[in-house]
Amino acid sequence: MTLAGACFALSLVSTALEAHATPKRTGKGGDLGLGGSVGEPTGVTFKAFLHPRHALESAAGFGPLHRGGGRIHLAYLFHSRPWAGEDGFSLHGYVGLGPGVVFWHKRYVGLGLPGDFRRAALFVRAPVLGLAFHLAEIPLDVYIETAYSPIVTPPQSFWNVDFALGARYWF
Repeated sequence: MTLAGACFALSLVSTALEAHATPKRTGKGGDLGLGGSVGEPTGVTFKAFLHPRHALESAAGFGPLHRGGGRIHLAYLFHSRPWAGEDGFSLHGYVGLGPGVVFWHKRYVGLGLPGDFRRAALFVRAPVLGLAFHLAEIPLDVYIETAYSPIVTPPQSFWNVDFALGARYWF
C-alpha cells in the first residue's frame, strides 16, 4: 500500500469514527434513551436514534386503557426538524409505525370459563401525534404521544387509541 493510499484509508476511518461519535439527537447525552411512561403502555420505554430524524422506539408494560393486560411494541419513528426554544429545550414532532403484541387474562361480558378469556393478539401501532421536548442542559427528554393501535388478530378492535406521557434519560 502506498503512502497516499494509507493516508486516504486513515482519513476515511477517522471521518467515520467522528461521524459515529457525533450525537444524532439534540440536547445533552447520547443516542440511546431509557425511561418510563404513564398511560398506554404504563411501563418501560427505550429509544435509539439512527439518524437525526429517524429513531426506533420500544415499550413494554401494561395497558390500563385497553383490557388491562401486558403489551410490548416496537415502532419506527420519523421526526420533524427541531424547533429550538430559547428556554433551553428543543421540540420535535414525530409520526411512526410498528407492530406490537397485547396479552390479557380478564373476563368481560358473556358466558364462559375463566380460561376462555386468556388471549394474546397482534396490533399495529401508529404514533400519529408525538411531541418530544429535548432539554439542552441535562440528558433528558419528556414526551407526549397519541397513537392509533388497532388489534388486527381476533378479537379484532379497530377503535384503540393510545395516550402516553413519559421521560427518558439519554446515554
